[in-house]
Parts: sequence; C-alpha cells; structure tokens
Amino acid sequence: MHRNGHSTLDCPSRLVLGPSTGLGSVGVPNLFSPIASVYTVCGKIAVLGKIMGGDTASEKRWPWHVSLWLETRLICGGSLIHSKWVITAAHCFRNSNATDLYSVLMGSIHLRSKTSVRVPVKNIFKHPNFSSQYPHRNDIALVELQSAVGFSEFILPVCLPTPEFHYEEKSSCWMTGWGALITSDFAPLLPPSLQEAQVSIIDSHSCNVFFEFPEKGIKPFKMSDDMLCAGDLARQKAICPGDSGGSTCL
Repeated sequence: MHRNGHSTLDCPSRLVLGPSTGLGSVGVPNLFSPIASVYTVCGKIAVLGKIMGGDTASEKRWPWHVSLWLETRLICGGSLIHSKWVITAAHCFRNSNATDLYSVLMGSIHLRSKTSVRVPVKNIFKHPNFSSQYPHRNDIALVELQSAVGFSEFILPVCLPTPEFHYEEKSSCWMTGWGALITSDFAPLLPPSLQEAQVSIIDSHSCNVFFEFPEKGIKPFKMSDDMLCAGDLARQKAICPGDSGGSTCL
C-alpha cells in the first residue's frame, strides 16, 4: 500500500483488477505455481517517495512497468508478473496476432537506457470472451516472453491480488504509463520518461453517470462487473492513448 506517497516494503504494491476479473479465465495452464513463487520479491521497490496531468516517475520506482511494441512502435503498457509473463490489455493486439512482430521493453523509466531490456514475445493469450466489437469487456491478456528476465532493482514483478484482497471505493492508487501527455487533433505529445499519477477508485454508479454524457470524442458506455473505474477528473489526471494495458496499483 502507499502511505503518504511512499510504498513500504511490508506492504508491497499490488495490481488492481476488476471485481470479476481472473487470470484463470484467460486459459493459461499451470501458471499459478510460477506466479506464487515470486511473492517474496514482488511489489517491493528500491525507491521511496511520489499520464495526463501526472508527474515523471523516479528511476526504479515502478520496476514492473513495461512497454509493449509492435515492431518499432510503442502501442501499450503492461506489468511484469513473473520472469516470463506480462499482463496487459487484450485490445493492444487488435492490429495483429503475429507474435514475432511484438516485443516487450523494461528496465528503465526512459525508453532508451543502458538498463533497458527488450524481450521478444513468444505467446499471446487473450481472454476467450474478448471481442473487438466490445473492446472494454474482458479486456485482459497474458503475454509469454521468449526468455526469462533476471530480476534486479530495475526489473521486478508486481504482486497480483489474492482472492482475499479487498479494495475500498475512494482508495488511493497509482497509474503509470508512457501515453500521450496531451491529446489533440494533431500529433499527441508523448513524454520522454514514464509518467505516474495518483488517483482514486470511483464507484460504478458515478462512473456510469460520467460516461453517459461524456466529453466530445468519447463514446458513451456502461460499466460491467469486470471493470474498475479510477481517476481524478477534477485535476485532469487520467489515462491517454498509449497508456492502455498499464498498471493501476494500490
């Protein structure tokens, strides 16, 4: 958990998933034993301290955050959950299912750094009920890497929530991403470094009211039981193009 903007070693960071979202539903066999083996190191960062309206993250603060690339183009974020596994959004693969076109970059808050590691993708497992016609439903995927990465202060997995884990509405959490800082009709302004923003979990009713009459350019939609809503609209902190698939952590 984050206390006063600090991540404590006795309360490691955990991903926030929708109430009915489960990795078992993605259909990857024999995954949970390897994931359980990283609980001694997951979510523990070396740096203590503090997206659209966000701030530049400190080096080593989010060592599980990765960027997903389609050939030479950054398309999404993701989270390392094991030395060979990344969790991201299923819609990130809408342009192609060819695994040899994708790679994952990790190890730095900068997209080009001597500590960065790029690993080719071996397999992509999208939720079986994901549909491009309804891209916000069951929007989760697991990515298997070609080779395992070594853990260091720059590369560590995030913890997955246990079945007993419960979050409260209005809980404070963090979003991270390399997505556009500002969106416009012209080319988006992309950040040179990973961005972070502290937001709050919003109840489904309030979220549905907001998206019933959204701003221009945003399509109306209704929350489902596999979704979670978070943001800070008063301070204009939210995700933007390129942030998809990235983590929201408590």
